[in-house]
Amino acid sequence: MFVAGKNVAEDKNKRNTMPIDVLTERTYPISDLVRKLPTRRSKSTLKNWCIRGVKASHHSDERIKMEYVVVGGVLHSSVEAYKRWTERLTHEWKKYH
Repeated sequence: MFVAGKNVAEDKNKRNTMPIDVLTERTYPISDLVRKLPTRRSKSTLKNWCIRGVKASHHSDERIKMEYVVVGGVLHSSVEAYKRWTERLTHEWKKYH
């Protein structure tokens, strides 16, 4: 499976990388998505969440990445992807706390 420039089967963190279904989810450029989320963040923060991910806990080196797709060289994501990402972060955080 090919997602956002990565072969998911070869991704060492493949359980962190879930494809966005562009046929059923409304995707937005990162610059627009920042206004649709319940907490205000900068577009560079959202880009980092997608590209670098976030450590769920200081007890783990695993980074949880927010799902994204690239359309015309621009990162896009969805409110649903943000929801799934926060659920994964919460699940991982609870393992250590």
